[in-house]
Parts: sequence; structure tokens; C-alpha cells
Amino acid sequence: MIRRLVFALPELSLNLMFASVNTWFLYYLVSVLHMSPVLAGAAFLIGRFLDAGLDFPAGRLSDRQARSGGRVRLIGLALPLAAASLVLMWLLPALSGGPGATIGVFLAATTGFALFSLFYTLAAVPRLAMLPGYARSRDARIRQVAMDMVLAWLAVALASSAFPLIVEQAAVFAPAPFAWSLAAAFLALPVLLFYLPFLLLVEDQPLRSDAGSGPGSLRQGLALLRAVGLARPLAQFLALVLVPFLLQSILPFYLEMHVGLPADRQFPVLGSVFAAALLTFPVWSLLARRWPARAQPLAALSATSAGALAMPFLPAGPSPALFAMAAICGIGLSGLALAAWALVPQAVERAQMADSPPGEGLTTAAFTFLNQAAAGVAAMINGITLSLFRPDSAREAGSAIGSAAVMIGWAAALPALGCCLVAGLLLRRRIRAKPAPVA
Repeated sequence: MIRRLVFALPELSLNLMFASVNTWFLYYLVSVLHMSPVLAGAAFLIGRFLDAGLDFPAGRLSDRQARSGGRVRLIGLALPLAAASLVLMWLLPALSGGPGATIGVFLAATTGFALFSLFYTLAAVPRLAMLPGYARSRDARIRQVAMDMVLAWLAVALASSAFPLIVEQAAVFAPAPFAWSLAAAFLALPVLLFYLPFLLLVEDQPLRSDAGSGPGSLRQGLALLRAVGLARPLAQFLALVLVPFLLQSILPFYLEMHVGLPADRQFPVLGSVFAAALLTFPVWSLLARRWPARAQPLAALSATSAGALAMPFLPAGPSPALFAMAAICGIGLSGLALAAWALVPQAVERAQMADSPPGEGLTTAAFTFLNQAAAGVAAMINGITLSLFRPDSAREAGSAIGSAAVMIGWAAALPALGCCLVAGLLLRRRIRAKPAPVA
């Protein structure tokens, strides 16, 4: 238990950063700096694809460091820079001219995102690449991923639900929009602290003893990666992670426009999503170890679809139905997170069993690349959605009434429902990893 906790603690750090950006940066650009939703979505998309493009070089660097047991050192160097760049990505747009300076805000947001992406990736990819060597059996990996996901979603809950409250307190000391960068600085402190046990106690253990005989260049590594046949696990992973991203970045707007809750009153609802997710991770972990490999993600897709389908029909204002929808979505999303990330160490191990393995870091980077791309695509889809269904009259009134409220409800639900359908179709064919008996 303690061993799993030490390895999982970085998920608190990584997801405090990742979720605060993924949930609130689009909102910050649109609602605080008044950028066009489409342009804000484009800035987010460019940032995410820059982030994704760094994954493969970071994976290659991770594999080179694995030869000397140096992946932990690489993480230790990148982490403080990631925390500093988290503050800069909120500060630079505020310094670029404030509300109305659209092009300046766009360029500043994209630049800040690029810096954050570089150092975040150098801290995240090597750590994830270490998981297959740290937990050697499927059962141990599911348990480790479950622990990772509990802490990850705890961080997501704090970043998504409490971040606007931190901004509200920061506004006492700094005017908007600078209160948002001050809140990010406050968030950067636990980011550094939660990583310390990992940096001090975890040893670098490559999956193969001959890790030093990896591909000689990034191009050779990518060629080997294509040759090991990971197309189906990668497609399944992409569909499974896209659903949470779609819902996560649209929820603040949905609650503001459909339900009529401004950002500083959304904490109870968003907290319900994450409380349900945290409470059900142990259940999903048990089911993943007992059920056939595809049964657990299909059950999670069904729960998520049920929650999303209810979104257009909820009344304005807080209601029991709203909190029930939030809990159902949380239950489904926790199952999707576990199913998606449990695919990664199994696929990494299978790739390393090839005669010419592409490397643990490079194989892991294929999945983190898709994760980053999914975040960018989700933000762009939601940016287009907001540009179509966010009328000025509803925004100025601070509520969403009538047909506009119904439309934003469907616009929030349909992309996630479509993605759930695609994921279900991909899972119809059996995932190759076989379930292990419960210890």
C-alpha cells in the first residue's frame, strides 16, 4: 500500500497542473479576458498539439536516461520549471493588454501554454514509463493504476472545484485577471511538495535488463513503434480519454448557461462529480480484475452515457436531479479513466517483448501524445460549440433560459455521447490482455 502510494503521489502534482489548465484556462480566456470562443479554442488546441508533439522526444530522452537509471533525475530537473511555467501561462495573457487585446492575448496564451507543455511533458512521460517495471504483473498494475487514479481525480476535484474559490480569495490581493495567476502560484507549491517522496524513494527499474540496446535515434524508435502493432489499444485509449475531456471543459459553461450557476457557485456540483469518482475507483479496480477485459470499460461507458443523456433535460437552478446527474457522470468517468490508463503498462510490456523493442518511454509517449491531442480536440470542439450556442443575451443576464438553455444542454451532451458510441464499438473486439486472478 505504501509502495503504491509513493509511486502515485506525483499524480497529485501532475493533475493539479493539468486539470486546472484543462478545466479553467478556456473559461479564463473566454469569460475573463473576453477572447472569442473559437480563437480561445484554437489557442488551446495549438497548445495541446505542441504539448503532444513533445511527447515522443521526451519519451526518447526518457529511454536514454533509463540506461543509467536517470529518469528520476530528469523528472527532478523538469518539475520546478513546470510549476513556474504554470504561473506564467496565466500571467502572460493578463500582461498582454487585458480584455479586448485579442491578438496579444492569443499569442501570449499560446506562448505560455508551449512553455508549460515542454516542462510538464518532461516531468510526466518518464514517470509513466517507469510504471511497467515498477509493477510487474497485470494485477499489480491495475492496483497501481487505481491508486494513481484516486490521487489524480482528487487533484482534478481540487483543481476543478476549488480553483475558482482560490481565485476569489486571490482577488483580495490582486485585481482580475491577475488573481488567476496568483491562484496558479498558490497551486504551484503543493505541486512541488507532492513529488518529493517519489524523487527520494523510487528507484528506476527498466522492464528489460538490456534497456541500453534501444533504438539509435528517434526516427528508428518510431519505426519500431509502428512495427509492434498497437493500433487497436491506441484507438481504444483515445476514445476512452476523449469522453472525460469533452465533459470536463464544457461543464463550467453548462452549469453557468443551462443551470444558471456562476463559477463561484459551482463547487457543490463539481464536487459531487469528483466525490462519486473517488468513491467508486476501488469498485472499478475490483471489477477490472474480476471481469473480462472489455466488460469494465463497457460498463463505465454505459454509466457515462446515462449521465450525459440527462444533461439537456435538467431544470434551471440546483436540484436533486442535477446532483444525481453529477454523481452518475462521476461514476462513469472514474471507470473510463481506470480502463484507459490500465491499457498503457500492458501495451508497453507487450511492445518491449519484441525482438527490437521501441523503448518504454517511446511506447508510453504514444499514449500520452493521444491524451494531449484528445484534450486539445475536446477544447476546440467545445470552443466551436460555445460560439454557436452562447448568445449574448443569456450571458449578459447571467442565466440561460428557454431554447438557448436546451441547445447548450444538447451541445454539451452530444459530443460525449458520440464518443462513447465509438469507444463501445472499438471495445467489441476483445482486448488481448487476459485478466489475472485476484490475489
